[in-house]
Amino acid sequence: MKTKAQALRDAGAVIAEAVAVIATLTPRQAAERAWVAGGPSLDVLIAHAEASGLCKQAALAA
Repeated sequence: MKTKAQALRDAGAVIAEAVAVIATLTPRQAAERAWVAGGPSLDVLIAHAEASGLCKQAALAA
C-alpha cells in the first residue's frame, strides 16, 4: 500500500502532466476535449478555459 507521501507525489505528477498538455491547447481545443453530452455547452467551457489562464492564447496558436 502506498504511503500518503507517495500518493501525493503520484497525484502531483499526474496533475503536472495534465497542466503541461493543457498549456499546449487553445481554449477552444481544451473545451472540445472536455465537452460531454449533457454537460456545459462548448461556449461555457471555452469561457472557463480562457478564464483559467492555463491555455495558450488563441492569437499565438495561429
